[in-house]
Amino acid sequence: MISEELTIVLPTKNHEGLVLDNLKYINSYLKNNFTKYEIIVVSNGSSESNLGLLNQNNSVVFNHLIFEQSGKGFAVREGIKKSTYKYILICDADLSVDIKYIKKFFKNGIPLANFVVGSRKLDDSSVKKTPLMRLLSGGIFTYLTKNYLGINISDTQCGFKLIDKSKFINCHKYHSNDFFYDVELFLLAKKLFLSIVEIPVQYIHNNKSSIRLFSDSVQMFFKIITMKKTINKSS
Repeated sequence: MISEELTIVLPTKNHEGLVLDNLKYINSYLKNNFTKYEIIVVSNGSSESNLGLLNQNNSVVFNHLIFEQSGKGFAVREGIKKSTYKYILICDADLSVDIKYIKKFFKNGIPLANFVVGSRKLDDSSVKKTPLMRLLSGGIFTYLTKNYLGINISDTQCGFKLIDKSKFINCHKYHSNDFFYDVELFLLAKKLFLSIVEIPVQYIHNNKSSIRLFSDSVQMFFKIITMKKTINKSS
C-alpha cells in the first residue's frame, strides 16, 4: 500500500465522457494502493449533454459536484472544500500525468513534503506531444514566476499536485477561478514556510485541453504583474 488515505479532486469541463473512462482506471489503482480514498469530480460550466454522462453513470463510485460557473481554479477550490481525507491529489481529468506517479510522492505512507508537485521540467521528466509554442510560453511563464514572484519552482502549472491538508491549512483560500490558482497555491505555501518537493513525471499533452494559448498567456502575464504589486504593498 502507498498510504492510508487519499482524496482525488478532478476538475472537468465538457470532458465527462473522457473522465468516465479514466475513473475506472483511477478507481482500480486506488483500490490496490490506499486503504481509504474518495474521488471528487467537479464539473464546472459543462453542457447539459456532458453532465448527463456523469448523472447516468453507475459503473464507478465517486462523488461529483456540478456548478454553472466556469474555471479550473473554482472547481479545484470547491473540491478541496468537500474533501474528507488529509491528503489531497489535484489531478487533471485527462490523466496527462498517469495516476501511478502518486507512488513517487510518498515514502513509508507519508508525503515527501507538505506540498508535493509533479514537474515536466526536471532532468528525469518526460514531455510528449506538447506543441512548441506551448513549451515556449511555459518557459516564459516560469521565468516570470521565479523572477517577479520569487517562486523557485521549475513548473508551477503541471496539473498533478499533492497537498497535506493538515499542514497546508489555507490551501483553499486562494482567489483565482482560472489557471492562476496554481501560482496562488505556491504563494500561500511560501507564506506558511511549507516544504515543497518537485517530482519528475511523464506528461502527455491532450489536444482537447481547454487552455487558450494566446489569450490565457496574456491574461496570466498581467496577473503576475498585478500580484507583484500586491506583494510589494503588503511587504
